[in-house]
Amino acid sequence: MCNLQTQSESDLSLPVSCESHPETPSIGRCIDCNRYVCDNCHRRDEGYIYCLPCTERRSAGLDQNTVVIFWVVLGAFGGHRFYTGHILIGMLQLFTLGGLGIWTFYDLYLILTGQFKDDEGRPLIDRS
Repeated sequence: MCNLQTQSESDLSLPVSCESHPETPSIGRCIDCNRYVCDNCHRRDEGYIYCLPCTERRSAGLDQNTVVIFWVVLGAFGGHRFYTGHILIGMLQLFTLGGLGIWTFYDLYLILTGQFKDDEGRPLIDRS
């Protein structure tokens, strides 16, 4: 995750500027990439602050075609669910052979109609 790490007491003695806007003081740094950010180059999400590059990376969903390939090859075993981060549902599909096939085909319907989401609620992206 890319949470905001505020400046420690020792950091406050040194003036630190934002890496994207050198004339602007930073409000902290991104834990994921350690980039210093200011009020102009961050986004808030669920109480955390992310730098813009990490925000873009987080918002990029998984490729729909890759999920379909996982469904074709490992659908009855929940492979597409494991790939998208739905580990518990993937395990249930693994042990029930995709709900005897019914659950597996329902997932295919969700994937092809754009209703299937990854474990963070992001929709799949059709990059074809």
